[in-house]
This record gives sequence, structure tokens and C-alpha cells, in this order.
Amino acid sequence: MLNDFNSTNANKKSYINPEIQANERCRSKSRIVQNFIIIWLDPDIDEVNVKFPDSIARLRSIQTWTKEWTKVNGIFTQAEQICSLLKDNVKQCDHNTIPISIVSVDDLSKPNLNELEPLFMYSQILKEILLEMASGEHAEKELVQFWREQYYDNASVLKKIVDEFEQDYHRHTPIWWHTRDCFIYSMINRALQTMDTEIIIKMGFFLLAVHQQIQELHRQQSNTRVPLTVYRGQTISNSEFQKLSNSKGGLLSFNSFMSTSVDPEVANVFCSNLEPNTTGILFKIEIDPSFSSIPFALLTNVSYFFDQEKEILFSTHAIFRIGEMIEIENRLWHVQLILTTDNDK
Repeated sequence: MLNDFNSTNANKKSYINPEIQANERCRSKSRIVQNFIIIWLDPDIDEVNVKFPDSIARLRSIQTWTKEWTKVNGIFTQAEQICSLLKDNVKQCDHNTIPISIVSVDDLSKPNLNELEPLFMYSQILKEILLEMASGEHAEKELVQFWREQYYDNASVLKKIVDEFEQDYHRHTPIWWHTRDCFIYSMINRALQTMDTEIIIKMGFFLLAVHQQIQELHRQQSNTRVPLTVYRGQTISNSEFQKLSNSKGGLLSFNSFMSTSVDPEVANVFCSNLEPNTTGILFKIEIDPSFSSIPFALLTNVSYFFDQEKEILFSTHAIFRIGEMIEIENRLWHVQLILTTDNDK
């Protein structure tokens, strides 16, 4: 099937349907909306101050009923605690915004490729386009200027990230920048999730650079690779999970660079903190390097974090066969994925 799809390269433009594309964009955006309510309390409130009658009692009553609401993530008395939680939540949100598309076995049997899920089709076309985009100093300057326009009112981002990227981009590797704890990673994921063509084009040279570095590392590590298993934890909406559960034997594509770990405990962190109407998935991914054509690489001494998470990074739009699904506990599932080849049917 994948080989058949690749043969349609000459007809890429015929698949682009603006109306469907817009609907996919709106649907994707609605899934990543997050609500944060922060109540700042006066530290001078106490039980003996006549200006605040019954204040403490009322606050304690609120603390009691908040335990019944799953949306309440915690009650804190220190600003540092709130900041730490918000930082973890942002990291979790960024991790989960990696877009996925699923094609069932029934869809794979359709003779007309136009009947496949639009997002799956667009993502595979986009991958081929990205790998053909031009790079160079001009593309770098355009990206920096674009970021300056996007973050014109955020002095911290401009100074800490954008200025540094402009001055020191070539002092570090593309993967180092991609794994850095900043807006670059999340911007890539959201652009690919919403099919934001403006951002994708602006960041095209960088996406290509990350892909090429993964390819080079993949080549360098080819002599030491043996069949291995890696893990990825992710939460998805209940509707996406229903589609996944109905697609055993079908295909799943991660439509961005995909981070995995050889340590299941590291991956489990990303699927254990569940929001309402979501399901946690621990993907167990089996790889046979002798048959797999999708580039992936171990990030030892390459990642910004010096591979603290024992990370293996896959290039964008890797496609997997969906295998067994086992429920570990309520709303937490173990899903087997098998890396495909271009000739997989």
C-alpha cells in the first residue's frame, strides 16, 4: 500500500482539498485547548482579622469539594509550586500535540487512494515536499525574522532563544535545537498538527536539517543496531482511542519527529496523568533495523539534555502497523506498533 501511495507523487496537488483541510485544522485545535485558573490569595488573611469574616472556613470548604473535580490539579501555597506544575503541564501538552493519523484495514483495502483519511494523505505528501525544500542562509534569516514577528512582545523569548539562534545556530546541531526546552519543539508539532502551511514553509529548512541529521546518525549507528523495542507514552482523546481500537492491523502515522525511550518507565510518565475524556497509551514499538527504512537514531551526546531520557528519535511521518492492544488499567492501554517499510502492504 505504501509503495502504491508513493507512486502518486506526480498528482500531489490533486489531493489538496481546502475545505477538508480547514475542518481538520479546526478539529485539531479544539483538542489542545487548555484552561488554567489561578486564584491569588492575600497572605494577610487570617482568622482573627475582622475584615475577613469566615474567610478561612470558606477556603477550607472549597478545598474539600475540589477533591471531587478531576480538573483541579492541585492546591498550592507557594508560587514556585504553581510554576513547576504549569511547566510540567506545558511539557505534557507539547508531547501530546504530536499529530497522529490512523488508517483501518478496511480503508487499506479500498482501491481508490482518494478515499483514505485526508490527514493521512496530506501528511505523507507533506513529508515528500519537506524533503525537497531549499535551505541556506536566506532561509535561516527568514525564519528568524518570522520568529521576531511572532514574539515581538516577548522580550525573554527574543533574547534567550531567537537572538541566540540567529548568532549561534551553527555552533549546535539541529537535533540539539529541536530538543531544547523552548518554543521551537511545540511550534513544529502544532504547525504539523493544524497543517499551518505558513509556519511549515518558514521552518522547512530546519525540519529538513533535523531529518538529515537523523539520517546521518542512523547511518553511523547501522553497524551496532540489533532488533530492539522502544516505548512512547501519550494521551489521546477518547474519540481517537475508539478509532485506534477499531483499526487493529491498520496503519498509524506520527506526523512529526517522534521521541521514544528504551526505558518504559520514562515513557509511562507521559501517559499516567490523564485529563477528562482522554485515554493513556503506552506504545511498545518493535524495530528490526534490517527491514526498516524509516531513519531513527539514538541521541547519546546529541540531545540538549544529553540523553537523560535514553531517547531514540524517529524522523517525521514514520508509519507503523497496529498490533495487539491490552488494557493495563482503567483508561490506560498498552498498544503494540511495528515499524513498516516502504513496501509494506
